Amino acid sequence: MMNPIALQNELLRISSDVGNCQYLTECTETVRRHLEAAACFVVRQKDERTAEIFCTNPVESVLFGLIDPGYLHQLTAQRTFFTVDSFKAPRTLRSVLGHCSQLAVLYLDRPELRAWLIAGWTDNRPSDSQTLELALLMLKEKALLYFLAVQNNNITGQYNFLFTHSPQAVIRINQLDNSSWVNEAAIELLELPPGNYNPAVAAVSAGMMRLFKNATNHGELGEIASQLFTNTGSVAREWIWNLGDKVYSVLSRLLSTEHFRGRIWLFNDITDLYNTYQRVQKQQQLLTQRNDDLAEANREIESLISVIAHDLKSPLAVISAIFHQMAAQENLLPDQLDNIEYGIRTVRRGVDLINSIVFYNSLMYADQPLHISEVEIDDLVDALAAGYEVQARQKDIQLHVRKADASLIVHSDFELLVRILDNLISNALKFTPLGRNVYISVYQQDNTCYIDVRDEGPGLNDDDRRRLFKRFQRLSAQPTNQESSSGLGLSIVKALTTKLGASIEVDSIPGAGSTFRLGLPITTDVTPESPHLLKVAQ
Repeated sequence: MMNPIALQNELLRISSDVGNCQYLTECTETVRRHLEAAACFVVRQKDERTAEIFCTNPVESVLFGLIDPGYLHQLTAQRTFFTVDSFKAPRTLRSVLGHCSQLAVLYLDRPELRAWLIAGWTDNRPSDSQTLELALLMLKEKALLYFLAVQNNNITGQYNFLFTHSPQAVIRINQLDNSSWVNEAAIELLELPPGNYNPAVAAVSAGMMRLFKNATNHGELGEIASQLFTNTGSVAREWIWNLGDKVYSVLSRLLSTEHFRGRIWLFNDITDLYNTYQRVQKQQQLLTQRNDDLAEANREIESLISVIAHDLKSPLAVISAIFHQMAAQENLLPDQLDNIEYGIRTVRRGVDLINSIVFYNSLMYADQPLHISEVEIDDLVDALAAGYEVQARQKDIQLHVRKADASLIVHSDFELLVRILDNLISNALKFTPLGRNVYISVYQQDNTCYIDVRDEGPGLNDDDRRRLFKRFQRLSAQPTNQESSSGLGLSIVKALTTKLGASIEVDSIPGAGSTFRLGLPITTDVTPESPHLLKVAQ
């Protein structure tokens, strides 16, 4: 009769590596001998239709290969352990069990392993079922231990292969047993003896200290290293180690498990990326410096233009006075009066251009603060339209004003808003032919007040649209009554709308006129007439 204690002791004395197939072979052979069985083997289930004869004893008694586990499933459907006294193997199992007439079977049903542990006899099977079950239970523990070791070896092998051949240098230091693990890239980086993936911790530390001392950004590294030593749980990400010829992005974090406590270090070679970044940075700095130089030169030019413009005002004022004195003389011929009037208009255009230049430069470079107040749009538009009635009548132009149903109030800079609308209405009158119409419309959409100024001029072509809001641009259309045009009006409009946080859009069809649309944020609060309206009317 089998002695369970003797079997247990002999199983414990098996010295083969647990993850080696020889280990399970010796275990099954030990159980077979103690049970005085003809065969003992393990059938591992691969899937619902396939099982593998994984280990047999004696080896020569059974053919290795794949079998259909259906019959074994039927045998163990009701209980995990059973014995068969008169067994006749079905065709699918004949190669495995054909020589056996008596069986003892234990089914192992675990997530990590599903298998049948089978002992077979030709005759004289031990009658004590409990002893048979105990022996197979001992084999079950050994089989489970073996398969878990195999799975662990496979995972470890894949893990080691992955990290060993990773282009990143990987370093693990375990404080629990003062051990380390490095991959090929780390061996090269730390200048360790080749082929040794478990070097002494002292050698690894010495290699890392050498890198640390050779880093050109030693001060920056020291600050982060101090944080890591002060707070052992902290993580360093994208930590740049600049070694001169090589640059690494380093990740260092704490890992803590039952069998490991320490840090893992990943050194990622980013030399090419870093060098490219440095080149881009230098180019960016150069471009910034050149842009600053150009901006400074532009400011000097604008300042010079402002000085010249101011200096031109005095001689133009003298010339204007002379023309007016000449016009006051008696007995002037019609040609002389026409020439004097032309001279006065020319001086006026020069003064207007100078004023526009000075205003634009103060707007762009003086950084004047905004003076925000409530502006009632309907009254403002009425006042501005009234101011242009004389100019409109001179060209026989009808000026139409259409206002919103309810009074609209915006918070804006009154002076700048007047300047914007003044430019838009003035342009509309300039470019509208005699006897036509100019329309000013005020309306609300959502939380925005819109003011449209539409003319019946020649409209804008594609080239005009590209140059519309740029300085000193002369568009294809010309004023229809020899009015002056500085080329600054729309550039001033654009700059002012940007400064106010407003919007300016244009719709135009060549030959059918243009509509300039000013958009202003609106408030629903209605107050009495704006104090600015008296100033406009005056």
